[in-house]
Amino acid sequence: MIDFTFDGRTETFLELTDKDEIIERISALDIKMEWKPYHNKWQDDVAYMNVPCSFDIETSTTNIGTEKDPSWVGFMYIWQFAIADIAICGRYWEEFVELLNLLKHLLNLKPHKRLPIYAHFASFEFQHLRNFIHVEKVFARKKRVIVNADFNQAFQLRCSWALSNMGLGKAIGTVPDAKYNKLSGDDFDYTKLRLPTTELTDMEYAYCFCDVMGLNEYLLHTMTSNNDNVTTLPMTSTGFIRREVRKEVLKNEANKKQVLDLALTPKLYVYCKTASRGGNTHANAYFTDVILDNVSSYDRKSSYPAEMVVADNFPVTGFRDVRPSNENFIESVATSACLIDMTFYNIRVKKLTPIPYISISKCTRVKFGKYNMKDNGRVVGADMASMVITDVDFRIIDAMYEYDDYEISALYTAKRGHLNDEFRHTLMEQFITKCKLEMGDPYLYAKFKNKINAYFGMMLTDICNPTITYNPNCKDMKDLWKSEVVDIKSLLSRYYKSSNSFLSYQHGLWVTANARYQLQLAINTTGMDTAYVDTDSDKFIENHDADFARLNEEWLALCDANDIFPVVNVNGKKYVLGAWEKEKTATQFRTLGAKKYCCMYGDELKITVAGLSKEKGRDWLRENGGIENFKIDTVVPVGSSGRTVSYYNDVKEPYQLTIGDCTFTNGSNIAVLPTSYTFGVSEDYLKYYTSVQ
Repeated sequence: MIDFTFDGRTETFLELTDKDEIIERISALDIKMEWKPYHNKWQDDVAYMNVPCSFDIETSTTNIGTEKDPSWVGFMYIWQFAIADIAICGRYWEEFVELLNLLKHLLNLKPHKRLPIYAHFASFEFQHLRNFIHVEKVFARKKRVIVNADFNQAFQLRCSWALSNMGLGKAIGTVPDAKYNKLSGDDFDYTKLRLPTTELTDMEYAYCFCDVMGLNEYLLHTMTSNNDNVTTLPMTSTGFIRREVRKEVLKNEANKKQVLDLALTPKLYVYCKTASRGGNTHANAYFTDVILDNVSSYDRKSSYPAEMVVADNFPVTGFRDVRPSNENFIESVATSACLIDMTFYNIRVKKLTPIPYISISKCTRVKFGKYNMKDNGRVVGADMASMVITDVDFRIIDAMYEYDDYEISALYTAKRGHLNDEFRHTLMEQFITKCKLEMGDPYLYAKFKNKINAYFGMMLTDICNPTITYNPNCKDMKDLWKSEVVDIKSLLSRYYKSSNSFLSYQHGLWVTANARYQLQLAINTTGMDTAYVDTDSDKFIENHDADFARLNEEWLALCDANDIFPVVNVNGKKYVLGAWEKEKTATQFRTLGAKKYCCMYGDELKITVAGLSKEKGRDWLRENGGIENFKIDTVVPVGSSGRTVSYYNDVKEPYQLTIGDCTFTNGSNIAVLPTSYTFGVSEDYLKYYTSVQ
């Protein structure tokens, strides 16, 4: 038994040496069983123990090679487990296996009677644990990223990160009056080498304790506040809103009929998958690596939800294969929702274009000539560029680029219209509730904000995901995880036959395309004053307040034409779905490209850099030259970047590892090393923006 003190109170970890007390306390739990039907050949109904249960490990990384030829290995030095309000810990894998066997006996667990165990980002724990358990089945979204795993004929490991879509600290922070908030990782210091024999401090035990007890608080609160149990809890965060919306949408039988009428063939699915594109995020090459003064910013209020509620150009009938000609193509893009497979010849962006639209990554074929240029992944000019696009994309490209000729390989058209009324109504209700909560209960506000974000998440969820298989008996560890070839025809058939299917995959394409179009209207307004854009945000120099006021008037007129009232009034404050809102003006701004910029607001510095901690990177930069040092070749050192690199070590069997005078059992693992971050741009981009500047 380990007693430790933090926050003025004393808590206790039980150990396996306290077996009698563990047995007594677990036996005293009143745990109900909940049943969930499984529809496969080897398993009938499965009962799950309805109790919050969490598992976590802490690991260290060390070099067991030489300085010249390093061999990094990760290993567990403490595990912690919580069931209800009982916390148990151990220092060796043998102890955890013993606990699993004890739980299996105490709770009478069987293949059809399982204990669900949550771990936050369970993929990490699974990699370290997998050699010590018998894994029966794994459900993974991609290689090494599991959602759940059945093991030992008694347990199911589940991922609470997938459930919450938040870091553990933020997830626990959504629980009103949480007792076990996550403690600071900076104070804990992950880089410190700890062994299973290392004596831990009260603070270190408290950190481990709060991770599992706090997660149990989150699980219990999530179940009670959503009227769920362990069988009805969705596996992913979008599942909460998916079932709410499904219930409303399927009340109208016409909506299910429309889903079937809009069913995609394998060929059309591939076209949609190819045309799928996210937000437009890019920097104006004319201003890249330049410190700008007084940079204004406008953000669009709930851009994706606004398009789902207001836009009337979604394909609302099945796609029709049209034999393309120049005449019917122009008419089609003007009047229909279109999927277009086309090639542009000698295409070049018009002069004084701040943000080229065509992304090289979305081209199915592209050929660059000697005098063509690329703008950080965007096509400035090309001898030939082929792509699959929507009619919305074509309108943007046609206005922004010049080209000598084009060729249409395929053209599919559908009638335009709104998304169904039930979907739009539920989304608008969520937006209204979120606005009312913005200045109120932070938990409820965060909950409804996440719900609104989940609307788009479920809209563009792939309906033909490949099956990821886990093969622990493979001869070559390269085959441990495999992505099976997708049988698109059977997956589509299964989707449309399912009584739960209520969304049409192609609608997600038009959500993002419409949002890009609205952003393009803003870019056209700010023109060469545009410094940087990101999905629903436009940052620029000079004053364009009147221009954005005009855009908002045009948006409200569009809403009015569609009989939609997008305004929410809360205590005298007006929120307008889809309107442009002015944000705080940056006194200085500098960007090095997409997802890489720095802002000064007086003496306050903020950064957004993909792969660099916002807080740690900001703090280091603030002490080391500020925005002047936000430039190419600046290195944020190890320990200040918040950045790590991971090495996966896969073995077939557990083995004995000796570090110093400590020998213990280790298995497959992840070695996690802190690393530095170097600001940089590609050679092509450097050449391009210096030439245009």
